[in-house]
Amino acid sequence: MAGLARSVRLSWSIAPAYGREDPERVLYAFWHGRQFLLIWGFRGRGVVTLVEKSWAGEIQRRVMGRFGYRFVRGSSKRRPAEALVRLVRTLRKRGPGTLAVDGPKGPVHRSKAGILHLSRTLGWPIVPVAASSSRALFIRETWCRYLLPVPFSRGVIVVGEPIRPGEGFETTDLDRTLNAATAEADRLAGRRVDAGDVC
Repeated sequence: MAGLARSVRLSWSIAPAYGREDPERVLYAFWHGRQFLLIWGFRGRGVVTLVEKSWAGEIQRRVMGRFGYRFVRGSSKRRPAEALVRLVRTLRKRGPGTLAVDGPKGPVHRSKAGILHLSRTLGWPIVPVAASSSRALFIRETWCRYLLPVPFSRGVIVVGEPIRPGEGFETTDLDRTLNAATAEADRLAGRRVDAGDVC
């Protein structure tokens, strides 16, 4: 992973309001399938994430652990409340946190409510993040059509405006925000997107 990531010419687009937040007290939200460059870009920051108790989760833990991520093991399907409680406890000791909000199995680009609960419980803002590259391969066998950048392509990470979800804020509002960030990442990367390419 590191060799491919290093070959990508990576740039950032960061909302000014993000700079006013405590970077240890934020929750990064992203779509499944767009995490390759995000994992690389946010490496070494001690970001905490929830990892499923499965063989795929174990692979994820081993790969991301090499880049300085920390983990809470749990299931978003079996005893999700228990997993969120453990995640809250870990984050209170030291953040930041991150979640693929349409995971672990979709539907694609439809947020679950877990990150809203985390944000309201902790009092931390949600920061939408997205990544794209000028040239990419899509792994069609994955439910999210995982985006893998082509070596030496141009990559972009978009860090959006922090969100503090009030009572009227719903998962559909987060969907729109993340879709806009993803479209902006595609635009800045110069990637032409057709209907068959959308993850």
